[in-house]
Amino acid sequence: MLPPEEQGAPETVLSQRLTPSERTVVLLDHSISRQALHAWELSFQHPVTRERMTFQAPLPPDMTRLIAEAKQHELDQ
Repeated sequence: MLPPEEQGAPETVLSQRLTPSERTVVLLDHSISRQALHAWELSFQHPVTRERMTFQAPLPPDMTRLIAEAKQHELDQ
């Protein structure tokens, strides 16, 4: 533990222990109000017909914005 004179606010102490990429994630956490999880493509075999089914979905706008903000933050570092 740091001596009292070297202790900062909890978020300052935490940020000192994070990698630059982890800091980016923490800073951008407010940018999206849900879990940032997306599958571009899903495939499976239909249980009855045994037909291969594949579905594709583009990134939603909030995730596209989050990625752009993360890339910009990395460039600013």
